[in-house]
Amino acid sequence: MEMRVVILFLFFCSSIVVLLLVPTTEAISLGNETDKLALLAFKKGIIKDPSGALNSWNDTIHFCGWEGVSCSSQQPQRVITLNLSNRGLEGSISPSIGNLSFLRHMLLMDNGLYGEIPGDFGRLHSLRVLNLSFNSIHGEIPANLSHCSELITIQLENNNLTGVIPAELGSTPKLKSLALDNNYLNGVIPPSLGNLSSLMEISLLYNSLQGDIPTELGNLANLTFFQVSGNMLSGTIPSKLFNLSSLYFFSAAGNHLHGTLPPSIGTCLPNLQVLFLGINQFSGPIPMSLTNISSLEALDLSQKQFLVGKFLLSGAGCKIWLSSMSSQINLKQAMQMAGNFLTL
Repeated sequence: MEMRVVILFLFFCSSIVVLLLVPTTEAISLGNETDKLALLAFKKGIIKDPSGALNSWNDTIHFCGWEGVSCSSQQPQRVITLNLSNRGLEGSISPSIGNLSFLRHMLLMDNGLYGEIPGDFGRLHSLRVLNLSFNSIHGEIPANLSHCSELITIQLENNNLTGVIPAELGSTPKLKSLALDNNYLNGVIPPSLGNLSSLMEISLLYNSLQGDIPTELGNLANLTFFQVSGNMLSGTIPSKLFNLSSLYFFSAAGNHLHGTLPPSIGTCLPNLQVLFLGINQFSGPIPMSLTNISSLEALDLSQKQFLVGKFLLSGAGCKIWLSSMSSQINLKQAMQMAGNFLTL
């Protein structure tokens, strides 16, 4: 009798264990299947794969072994990185990628991808790096990218994006780098970007942005790289920007900016290496404090108006005579020369 009781008790306990394990097994299967189906949907959207990057994407290999795919080590294995940069891929990005809920790094730069950025990307709550640069992606930047609260880097430069820069991006608290160069973006620079206390790099070169440079950007104490050249920005440069001592690259050339340059610019920006303010409408004296910046390597102050001054600029490894003058050359020429660390 006692033996039967013991056997029944052991049977009961084993049943409980089985019941507890079944949901876990289903969860593992479901997690794996969800990621696999999302990747296969991405593959289906690719119409050209000249390098054969997706040849391994089949049932003969576990999807964590597919080219460009990296998974977490713990069980269940989930996709954390999709790296198919510079593979010559052509096609559109499937919205199903939004189902990769553990994805941290999406690196699809240097391909021939087109279509729009799926709004489903807003469901990638673990995403840290989004790099879709150097493709042919069009449409607007999804405002719900702000739901990706772990985002550190957004690189969408050299595409065909239109519309405005979503003000909602100012709600991505960990963002350090925002690169939207060489697109067709219009509207204003959102003042909300000034809320991104971790932001170190802003690059908005060659778009059609208008309006003033927001004063709020002067709150970005960690900003090191500021590039807004080649737009249609107007007004004056906020004085708070000239107080960001961490800046080493400051470029606002080729806009409609005016006003005078602060006399203390060379004192407030001691780490500056590049200063491009040419092809604007600044007037008044060239600040003599620029001679205090020993790290300065490239300087462009050529104006549609006149700045007054002439002095010997001694930088790190270079000596440059700077004489501001009215310039007839266009922005492309100015930026090309500036890229070679010459002055105008």
